[in-house]
Amino acid sequence: MVTAARRSRYLRLNAETLDQAKELGINVTEVVEDALEKAVSAMKRKIGLKRMQTGLTHSVSGTSRMDTRWLT
Repeated sequence: MVTAARRSRYLRLNAETLDQAKELGINVTEVVEDALEKAVSAMKRKIGLKRMQTGLTHSVSGTSRMDTRWLT
């Protein structure tokens, strides 16, 4: 398994929620990474769908083709 490069980033989080997470043993880094990955995937799908819709209109007229390789 290949581990992705990591980068430090300063985040401001709700203090009470962060304290509760610590008390419950929740790994905040894992939760944030998971949520961010899901948000990125959702945005890529949303952008991809818009591009596909635009691409379909253009492909009907034969003016362009869409590259969807980045959607995987």
